[in-house]
Amino acid sequence: MIKDIFIFRHGETDFNLRHICQGCMIDQELNSTGIAQADDLGLRLSANVELEAIYTSPLKRAFQTAAIVRNYYPNIPLYTLPELREGNFGFAEGRNLEDLDPELLADFLNPTPQTWKRKFPGFDSESKQQIFERAFRVLQKIAGGSETSVGVSTHAGVISSLVCGLRLKNVKNHNCCVVHLRYDTSAGKVFQVE
Repeated sequence: MIKDIFIFRHGETDFNLRHICQGCMIDQELNSTGIAQADDLGLRLSANVELEAIYTSPLKRAFQTAAIVRNYYPNIPLYTLPELREGNFGFAEGRNLEDLDPELLADFLNPTPQTWKRKFPGFDSESKQQIFERAFRVLQKIAGGSETSVGVSTHAGVISSLVCGLRLKNVKNHNCCVVHLRYDTSAGKVFQVE
């Protein structure tokens, strides 16, 4: 069976606007621009896609985005899954991106199979490989459900880890971007829909 999974990044927060690193330890709400972005996302998705459920990270910015999108699908369930949370970025969390090691930041924002094991220093910090493994396991769990078309509200770090791990192409990882994947449950394979 083929399952359609629409993965979207949360709307803008004040920390996004100020270029401050926010991982799972930073729980910012959407700002007014982020609320408008999420509303526009819901409008765009509902015009083209019949979602049967939305799964979301528990962090406020992703949950708010999912709830706003769900307003366009009032009869579907909204599930919170902790595995969809942003990564733990250790000592980088709460710091301005300009203050971080530029080489490590570049590797982290755009991981490759050669760099995705790197991580910021700090307790429980996660690499993009670790984020990918967590996120992909939960996507497999979601694909194993009864729905054939679902939305997933998550974070830039999760999306960039999926881009690297699944070798996705031409993904723009901006606020409220959408990545459309098809999961073939019988073959256990993921395909990108462009």
